[in-house]
Amino acid sequence: MNLRKFSHSMRWKLVLIYCLLVFIATTIIGVLIMSRLETYYIDSTKKISQTLCGEAH
Repeated sequence: MNLRKFSHSMRWKLVLIYCLLVFIATTIIGVLIMSRLETYYIDSTKKISQTLCGEAH
C-alpha cells in the first residue's frame, strides 16, 4: 500500500515538473517571437514612413 502511494505521488510530481517545463519553454519562446515581431514592425514602419516622407519632399 505504501509503495503504491509513493509511486502515485512520484508520478504526479513528474507530471507537474513536465507541465512546468513545457509552460516555461512556451513562455520563453512566446516572448522571443513577440520581441522579434515588434522589432520587425517598428523597422517596417520606419522604412515606410521614410519612403513616404522622402517622396513628399
